[in-house]
Amino acid sequence: MTMKWKIITGFAIMILLIATVAGIGHYSLSGSMTAFNNLQRLSGLSEHAEDMLLHQSRAISHIRQFRLSLEPK
Repeated sequence: MTMKWKIITGFAIMILLIATVAGIGHYSLSGSMTAFNNLQRLSGLSEHAEDMLLHQSRAISHIRQFRLSLEPK
């Protein structure tokens, strides 16, 4: 094998390696974006659930205060 073909083969292998790494990176980033979107959605749901529980505990507190004092506010 002459030097010319060795250089061409090495160049082709390097291009193949770069394309492979780029493909793996793209696949990983697209999976990460999906996971990030799911995390963002779950974070919003968690915040709404926390607000709902806060309002529920406040309502229970007001009901207990009314039962103890029997004075409507």
